[in-house]
Amino acid sequence: MLHLNQYNRSVIDRRNASLFKKGLSKNFFKKSFIKNVTIGVINRRNASLLQKGLSENPHVTA
Repeated sequence: MLHLNQYNRSVIDRRNASLFKKGLSKNFFKKSFIKNVTIGVINRRNASLLQKGLSENPHVTA
């Protein structure tokens, strides 16, 4: 039996393959990848700011 993740991955791969054939997904993936990278950077920055802020203000809860 296939695990659910493997099944979903194969469905997604098939969907992506058909999108690539149509030529629609290149820009979409580029934009979503850039968005994910910037969100990750912002989250890391916020995490370090939270750690600094929490160490400065121990009575503040996140």
